Amino acid sequence: MMLAFAVVVTAQSVDPGFNPDSNWAGSDCCVKRILPAPGGGHYLVGKYTLRKVASNGVRDVTFDVGASGRIHDAVVQSSGKIVMVGEFNEVGGVHRPGIARINPDGTLDTSFNAGLESAIGAYEARVFQLASGKLLVSSGSGGGFQISPSDQRTLLLMSANGGIDNGLQLDSQLTNQAEAAPLPDGRILWFGSKWDDVQHSGSSDWVGVLSANGGIQQPLDDLLTIGLDPLGGLSVKPDGSVLVLGLVPTALPPSVFNFFGKLAPALGIDFGFQPDQLRSYTSSAARSLDSVLDGRVLFIGHYRWNGENFDQGSDRLGRVLANGVRDTVWVEPVFNNQATAMLLQADGSVVVAGEFTTVNGVGRSGLARILPEAPVDPVFQNGFE
Repeated sequence: MMLAFAVVVTAQSVDPGFNPDSNWAGSDCCVKRILPAPGGGHYLVGKYTLRKVASNGVRDVTFDVGASGRIHDAVVQSSGKIVMVGEFNEVGGVHRPGIARINPDGTLDTSFNAGLESAIGAYEARVFQLASGKLLVSSGSGGGFQISPSDQRTLLLMSANGGIDNGLQLDSQLTNQAEAAPLPDGRILWFGSKWDDVQHSGSSDWVGVLSANGGIQQPLDDLLTIGLDPLGGLSVKPDGSVLVLGLVPTALPPSVFNFFGKLAPALGIDFGFQPDQLRSYTSSAARSLDSVLDGRVLFIGHYRWNGENFDQGSDRLGRVLANGVRDTVWVEPVFNNQATAMLLQADGSVVVAGEFTTVNGVGRSGLARILPEAPVDPVFQNGFE
C-alpha cells in the first residue's frame, strides 16, 4: 500500500525559536558582518563592538569586545580566534591600531600585534583568511594602514599570527583602493584607480587582477565602468565567480546598469546573469548577498521590482535565479527598516541583522533568522540547529 503525504510549503517566515533578548537595532546599529562561531552561535561585528549570540540568538553576556573606533570586518581563524579590522586604535584600552585578535573567550590576544602606528581612514576594511592560513587585509576606500611615517599601505598580507609579510607590495600605480578580495587561485581581485592609464586619460576607475605579490597581472577593461558599492563589495565563490554589488553594465558598451552583477571565473562580466527586473531608488539595491549551490542569489536591500510603483520600494530579503531573473517562488521577508548584514546557513536559513524592529510584522529588534522554504515544524524545537 502506498501512502501519500501532503506537504504544504509556507511562505518564508521568521524562525520563532530564534528570538534575541537584546535590542540590536538600537545598541549595535549597525551590524556589518555576521560570522558563524565554532561550536554554534554567531559573532556580530557591530559599530564599536564584537559580540556573540547563542544558536537561538540570545546574547552571550560573557563575550563583549569594545574598540575605540569602528569595527568593519572580522574572520574566524582555524584556531577559533577572531581577527577583526577597522578604524580603531585601541581594543580594551590596549594599543592595537586597525587590526586585533580576540581569543574565543572574548579577551584580547596580546601575542598578536601587527605593530602598526595607526589605521588612517580604513573606512571599509576587510580581512580574509587564505587557504595557507595567512591573512589578506584591505583598508578599503579613503586611507590605509600606517606601518611607519613613510610606509602607509592599503593592502597587507599577514601571517596567521600577525606578522606583516613584505612579499606583498601593491603596485605604485594603483591608488584610491575601493575593494580587494583573494581569488581561489591565489591572485587578488582589486578595484580602485590607476595613474597614467594608457586607455584612459589620467587617473581612472580601474579593475584588475594582481599577482599574489601585488603586481598588476591582468587589467579587466570591460569592468572599468562598474560602480562598486563599498557598503557590500564583493563575494568570491569557490568556483572563481564573483558576485559584485554596485552598478554593473548589462552590455558593452555600457548604457544600462543593474544594481548588482556577476563576474565569470574568467573574470569578465557574466552577461548571462541579468537581474534587470530589479529597480531601486537608493544608491544600491543590495547591501549583502550570497548564493546557494544551484546558483540562486539571496540579497538584502531597499528596492522594488519592475512593475511596482516608485513608492513600493521597501527593505527586503530577495532572491533571484542563477540567471538573475526574479525567483517568484520566494516570498520576500519584509523589514520595517534597513537590513545591513546577512549570513546564509547550511540548512538554507538566513540570519539577518540591521536597524529593523519587525520582520513580516513579527517583533525582532535588529536580529532575526528567516526559515528556508522547506517545510519546518515550528513546534519541534530540540535546541539544535
